[in-house]
Amino acid sequence: MNKSRLIQKYIILDIFASLLVWVAFVIFRKTVNDISLFEGSHVFIPNYDYFTSLILFPVCCVFVHSLSGFYLHLLKKSRVNLIFNTFSSSAIISLSVFFGLKLGDAIISYEYFYFSLFVLFLFLFCFTLFFRNIIYSQIIQNFRSKKWTINTLIIGNGNNAKKISEDIEIHAQRNTLVGFVSTNKKVGVPPELILGNITQIAYIIEKFEIHETIVVLDDEADEKQLFDIINLLYKYNVEIQFTPRLYEILTGSAKISSMGIIPLVSITNPSMSDWEVCVKRFSDIVISLISLLLLSPFLFYFVIKIKRDSKGPDRKSVV
Repeated sequence: MNKSRLIQKYIILDIFASLLVWVAFVIFRKTVNDISLFEGSHVFIPNYDYFTSLILFPVCCVFVHSLSGFYLHLLKKSRVNLIFNTFSSSAIISLSVFFGLKLGDAIISYEYFYFSLFVLFLFLFCFTLFFRNIIYSQIIQNFRSKKWTINTLIIGNGNNAKKISEDIEIHAQRNTLVGFVSTNKKVGVPPELILGNITQIAYIIEKFEIHETIVVLDDEADEKQLFDIINLLYKYNVEIQFTPRLYEILTGSAKISSMGIIPLVSITNPSMSDWEVCVKRFSDIVISLISLLLLSPFLFYFVIKIKRDSKGPDRKSVV
């Protein structure tokens, strides 16, 4: 289960789909424009450089797909999320190209122009979704056959931990419950599935290649014990989740997901949505670059000023 290779596969197929879309769109526009016209008909006269755009269009598509957050958490995306993300990205890309063509073309008939927009959106949505659905079906098949799986460890051994384990076995197709970690003397889970206590957590995570941990304590457990366990898990490269209480659900202080019918609060995943994370990251990079460019003259000035005022250590005194 190589996540980097999976991202590369999606990007390559998205680029391939965008190339097919643009070629099909060019053929469509050329075919419609080259037909013989009847008297009184209105036409759309393009003067756009299609061959240059053959390179720019895939770049634009991958850029918008990246900002939409599609390439984040690919293993946890549902088919509904796949369709919605492809639909929204296709709409944004089509509108961007629409206004680009509008600036570069002489428009005589807006009716054909809007029809071209719809055709571009339809091509982009269908082609992109088709190739993405192929990869998604392969992912689901790998999870069903257990060729791929997300090894999950439950921190807790009470009745609440037993309920979570039953929910995972029934609803979480992509997760495999490895076992439990004992946190108290009260046992509500099968003893043979208890892999050790909380002091052995480093050994358990390394031995069983744990990807996700779920902290499930009994109702009488205090919050200090929960925070101590979460702080301990932060040392390891695993996703940390716990069963929320009323406060987390009402305030939305953490990202709440579901592994079946029981909601879980994710500590390691940001509370922002995927597209918000990507847009924020992109804006941070752009603002940082602009700031460096604006401040670079002052930085060079101070470097030269310091170099002139300070000639460095005296070699004789050093000797």
